[in-house]
Amino acid sequence: MQWRNAVQAGLRFRGDPAYHELRYEDLVRDPEPTLRALLQFLSLPWDGALLDTGVQPARPDRFEPRASTEIFPSAVGRWRTDLTREDHAVLDPVIGSLLTRLGYDAA
Repeated sequence: MQWRNAVQAGLRFRGDPAYHELRYEDLVRDPEPTLRALLQFLSLPWDGALLDTGVQPARPDRFEPRASTEIFPSAVGRWRTDLTREDHAVLDPVIGSLLTRLGYDAA
């Protein structure tokens, strides 16, 4: 329910010039163009260090353009296989139509 409510709240802003949608699948598949589009939206300059997935401690005293963790292609679509048939049966009435609206096929 929390995921559904958060996604629906965000989708209300689709079409608003202050809204930018970023899909994890796009980040995994094409990280550089996906990040470039995000930075352009935020009016920030490109920094190639964003592609460096070496995990380093956060420095709250300054902005460091680094990923906090690696991007895992194996996480894409994992919900389809990690959830049981029973999980899908419970979740489908709650989020099935939203998944379809977002372009995800049901498992």
